[in-house]
Amino acid sequence: MIDPEIIALHRKGVDAYSERGVEALAEIWDEVVVYEEDPLWPGAGTYRGREAVVARLREYEEQLGHSTVTVEEIIERRARLVVIFRNFGVTPTSGVPFDHRWAWFLQLRDGKTTHIRAYFDPDEALRAAESATE
Repeated sequence: MIDPEIIALHRKGVDAYSERGVEALAEIWDEVVVYEEDPLWPGAGTYRGREAVVARLREYEEQLGHSTVTVEEIIERRARLVVIFRNFGVTPTSGVPFDHRWAWFLQLRDGKTTHIRAYFDPDEALRAAESATE
């Protein structure tokens, strides 16, 4: 069972992103965090270390602009978290609006995120969490 305060901390981290940017979100990550993009994402990759993950998320912002992120739900599964959120905004160069519901499957250690696996489909993230082994 994950401490409810840690779950609240992760919710606040996502809120902090909307207010203060990627660096604010990174405050809840371990220094050696690993971020795996959903293979459906064009050019998907895996990024290791807080600085590399922050740099990757900044690349998203260069393309999409700073977006608003709202947490829809945080679900605990097998001592891990699935954060389902909505990400919306308008691209800076073309003015195209976007709105996408997706999820991160998080592994934690000592209250910090050590591994993030992104999923375009929140249901897929929940299935992955259910089948995860310790």
